[in-house]
Amino acid sequence: MTDDTVSSFSPPPPQGGYINHVSRILSTTIKCDEVNRKVLFLGMILNYTKSDQQNFAFNAPSSTGKSYIALQIANFFPKEDVMELGYTSPRAFFHELGEQVREDGEPLTDREEYIREGLEEWVAANPKPPMRKGQTEWNEKRKSIAREIKNEWDSIPKLFRINLRQKIIIFIDQPHMDLLRHLRSLLSHDRRSIRVKITDKTKEGGNRTKTVELVGFPTLVFNSAQFTMDEQERTLLWLLSPEMTQTKYRASLELLAVKLSNRREFEVALFADRGRRALQDHIRELKEAYIEEILLTQDDRDYIINRFFDEHKTLAPRYQRDLPRLIALCKAHALLNFKEREITEHREIWATREDVEAGYELYKQIGESNELGLPPQIYNLWTEKLKPRLDTGAGLIRREIAGIYFEHFQTRVGDKRLKKIVDLLCEVGLAVQEADPDDKRRTIIYTPRGGGGKKEQLDPNATLQDKMDWIAGEIGLGTATSEELAEKMGILVTEVEQILDTMQRDGAAYQNLQGLWGLVN
Repeated sequence: MTDDTVSSFSPPPPQGGYINHVSRILSTTIKCDEVNRKVLFLGMILNYTKSDQQNFAFNAPSSTGKSYIALQIANFFPKEDVMELGYTSPRAFFHELGEQVREDGEPLTDREEYIREGLEEWVAANPKPPMRKGQTEWNEKRKSIAREIKNEWDSIPKLFRINLRQKIIIFIDQPHMDLLRHLRSLLSHDRRSIRVKITDKTKEGGNRTKTVELVGFPTLVFNSAQFTMDEQERTLLWLLSPEMTQTKYRASLELLAVKLSNRREFEVALFADRGRRALQDHIRELKEAYIEEILLTQDDRDYIINRFFDEHKTLAPRYQRDLPRLIALCKAHALLNFKEREITEHREIWATREDVEAGYELYKQIGESNELGLPPQIYNLWTEKLKPRLDTGAGLIRREIAGIYFEHFQTRVGDKRLKKIVDLLCEVGLAVQEADPDDKRRTIIYTPRGGGGKKEQLDPNATLQDKMDWIAGEIGLGTATSEELAEKMGILVTEVEQILDTMQRDGAAYQNLQGLWGLVN
């Protein structure tokens, strides 16, 4: 096993830099999945910055290695910084991890301890009298004082504080969706500290409101076989999918055979791997360097934004989430190389053009699927198999898509998952569904411009209502940009945008996060 890795972490290899060296070390237990292990590792080391923590979601069918990748990479990080959780409800998450404090942040004694201390103080000032000399009255007074102390503790403004700062939290199973919604502001880095309200049952059976303060920022990794996240959650996360190839399955099974043949020998070999130990030491040193920020020069900032604009001619609202993720990858490359950088008095380091190029090249391998809000596995199926078939103008029924899925991934897909895949492709504007004219019980899937009847050209003398009807008919076939509509209609983009704004106000049209317009059903 040690033959496959470089024996020490420094100096950097002459080609590919540190990240390729890291990837080779990670490959001792993570076979294939090179892009996934690079992106997730770089995201995890950003955990030790002040504000650049990242959030990830692995989405793929069961047994493909979603949680395995995250757990294997987490093995290189200090154990005190890693939290591994199974299925978690909001109430369990807040109560298990929360520490009760006063509303102003000051420590708060436990209720029972608070009452005990209060009673001891009262008893010290009011000693218990001898028998038959007022002892009954003293006991009654003591009970009254206990009730007063309990009420006093209950009346103290208090909250549960959960300090998640620089914690790597891996949800091995998909948590309750309500927990994701509670964490939404923390995921988006709106505030370093946010407060949420939860309700608990009292001993009497009623409801009691509690305040929970979440302190960030953490690095969060979600794992799920389901497409349960809505569009808002998907924009807050890196979307990743383990590879589903025969090459990976073969390599993984060979590794599993080695491990299961002699577990003790396997663990000893991992522990003895000098490359793995050196990487663990490097991460520990990175943490203890207390680097708060990675800076970009103006030239590098201009390079990133100009290249991004060149590659994205039509800008969408969600790019305000995607561009920061691109910049984060560039920063992470610099952080990985922190030993080669001078740390300023403000605990900052400067990224280089080499870091920017490396970050951009890695982003390109996963950026398109993430910008659409699609797991890479589904985007891969779309680009390599479905789109070429649909671009011919022919449609596909779901049974045909199931066959294509099996041909591509060599595994079957159930009806429920297949429906979610098709719905997701339609939601992001890559496909549309229409009733089969020959059999109304089933639907046919087309590309937005490939199916149904195509619109006739717009009459040059069309009225405003005619134009609105024409646009409604066009986006009824699938989503489109205002530029595409203007080109088809032969009118100015500004006029089309005015018409679309009117239709949106009337509730007839909507614009998704990719900037595409669709018709409200």
